[in-house]
Amino acid sequence: MSVSPFQVGSHVLLKRQPDAIRIEIGANRGVSTRLLPLASGRIFEVMKVVGPTTVVLCDLDTRSDELGFNQPVSTERLIPYRLCDLETPVDQAGPVRLELRSGPAEAWRRGEITHWSATGRVWVHFEDPVAEDEWIDLADMEHRWLPGAPPAAAAAPPAGPRARQL
Repeated sequence: MSVSPFQVGSHVLLKRQPDAIRIEIGANRGVSTRLLPLASGRIFEVMKVVGPTTVVLCDLDTRSDELGFNQPVSTERLIPYRLCDLETPVDQAGPVRLELRSGPAEAWRRGEITHWSATGRVWVHFEDPVAEDEWIDLADMEHRWLPGAPPAAAAAPPAGPRARQL
């Protein structure tokens, strides 16, 4: 019996079919398959090793195994990915406050970044007590930075292996 090269906690990229990549990146059918990326740009973590050639993956930040594709997946579809810690922490300036909104018609919401992930997402604690704290990809939201003192203490984000606290 062979041993899987992937262990629980390994970080991986997932090879996808060309049509799935086209849909994910919004490319049309006329784009050559040779020009498409081999894998999705999303980083996953091995959550469970089912057998020598199959594993169950989870989201790196939320630890959810509901990823939009069937599981377990074959290790032949995995590309090892090495995450490195930053030499100089980003948190030396202290807490980061910001306002964000999902579109021009939306109202600005104030919050504070309390954690960040190796995937680029940040955990935002909102000043509004009704709003729930959440993982957000700032590339998907309109945002602006705020000066000044931070709001009250924030709740901890869901456990993520690479989330670092500010």
